[in-house]
Amino acid sequence: MSLRLAAYAVCIEGGRVLLARHVPPVGQSNWTLPGGREEHAEDPFDAVTREFAEETGCEAVVERLLGVD
Repeated sequence: MSLRLAAYAVCIEGGRVLLARHVPPVGQSNWTLPGGREEHAEDPFDAVTREFAEETGCEAVVERLLGVD
């Protein structure tokens, strides 16, 4: 069994939630929170900041941890 660690951002402004469109090589696209897989030994806050920038082209500042699942 392999364990996948990931970090996702919840960005809310004016009652709207920012979503990123995921377009797989094959199949239908879907919408998800910006974020993704953590690199080996990467801090979750660094991972979500990096993934957010990669997926949106914007900088993010992490305010707090919302939860762990």
